Amino acid sequence: MSQLSISLVVFVLVSVSLVDADPKVHKLDLNSSQQVVDTTSFVQIADNDEPGVRLEVYGTVYKSDGVTPAAGIQVHVYHTDATGKYGREGDPQGTTRLNGDMVTGESGEYRFTTIKPASYPGTTAPAHIHYRITVPGKEGVTWFALEFADDAHISESKRKKEKEKGRFSSIIELTENGDGLTGTFNLKLDG
Repeated sequence: MSQLSISLVVFVLVSVSLVDADPKVHKLDLNSSQQVVDTTSFVQIADNDEPGVRLEVYGTVYKSDGVTPAAGIQVHVYHTDATGKYGREGDPQGTTRLNGDMVTGESGEYRFTTIKPASYPGTTAPAHIHYRITVPGKEGVTWFALEFADDAHISESKRKKEKEKGRFSSIIELTENGDGLTGTFNLKLDG
């Protein structure tokens, strides 16, 4: 079956397994897998009552040529909450409660809504969103980290390096959209 002819998407998430009964809470576990069925190119990660500034991120995943959209790509994202924590007090180590799964559409598009994450408490690490990309039929996963241009914790050398990547920079500008912030993060797959 070709990658483009898959009508029901079933895939293995190499490094995530569910924790407790809450379907939005995951515990990172590199030795287990979890099947996700019928995933779309859009997911709402943070509930409307989650504290923080609303954020919408959208983009396109491209094949290694940087021009051809890549349909059917599995995108898993996760991030901290507005206080810089992945889980709540008492959650097992490695719990990520703000996360979601998408599969890119015919034009390689994906989109999610959430809240803007905060930097880890007591650190100078930039606030970021983790992306784990899985290409069906290809061994392994690719990791990306999305960061925000207004974050003072991003070094000038990193800003310069990312600027050279043009539209595939991992540092994005955010704009106000009436309900919060919005930004575009395009990804280019490795060859």
